[in-house]
Amino acid sequence: MTGIPVRKKVHDLARQAYDREWRGPLRQAHGISDDALPVVLIVGGGTGALSLNHCVYDALGELTRISHVVHVTGKGKGSVPAGSYIRERYHAYEFLKEELIEYAAFADCVVTRAGMGMLSELSVLGKPTIIIPIPQSHQEKNAVYFERQKHAAIYLVQNDITAEKFVRAIQRVLKDDALRQELSQNMKLALPQDGAQNVKGLIEEVI
Repeated sequence: MTGIPVRKKVHDLARQAYDREWRGPLRQAHGISDDALPVVLIVGGGTGALSLNHCVYDALGELTRISHVVHVTGKGKGSVPAGSYIRERYHAYEFLKEELIEYAAFADCVVTRAGMGMLSELSVLGKPTIIIPIPQSHQEKNAVYFERQKHAAIYLVQNDITAEKFVRAIQRVLKDDALRQELSQNMKLALPQDGAQNVKGLIEEVI
C-alpha cells in the first residue's frame, strides 16, 4: 500500500497538535474559551449522521458535564436536542469545511464513522479515535483493521450502542492517559504517513 495522500495542511497541523501554546489560542478562536475541559469531536458523515446524532443527544447531559462536545450533525440532520445539558459546552454545526481538520487537531478524542479519508487524516494527526462504522458496509472492515489489526482505535458497533456505552467509551479515552497515548501512537503507525510521496514515486517510475 502506498498510503492515502493527505493534504499538506494536515501534516502542518500534526506538527502543532500537541503543543499547548498553540492549542489554547486555536480553541479560543473556535469559540471554546474554557481550557480546563477536554474537547470531543463527533462527526457522523453524510449518510450515516442521523442514527449517530440520536445517540449523541441521549448522551449529551453526561458528555457536557465532562467535556466540550463539537458535533457535526450533517446538513438537515441536526435538531435541538431534548433534555438537560450544559449549552455553552455543546457546539453543533451542520457542516464544516476547512475548520473540521482544525477541530480534529486540537480535539482530545474524535468519534467518527470509518471512511478512509477521515481515518487517514486522523492517522497523520495521531488522534485517539472511537470508530462507529455504518452497519453492513465496507466501513466495518476498515474499523476491524484499525482496532484488531493495529490496536489504533476503539470500535463500537452501532446496533449495540446505548447512551451509557457511548459515554463510557469516551470517558475511558479522556481519563486514561496511558490508553490515549497508546491509541495516538498506534494511530500514527496504522497507515503510511507519506502516501503522497509514494504515489508520486510510482508515477515517476512509470514515466
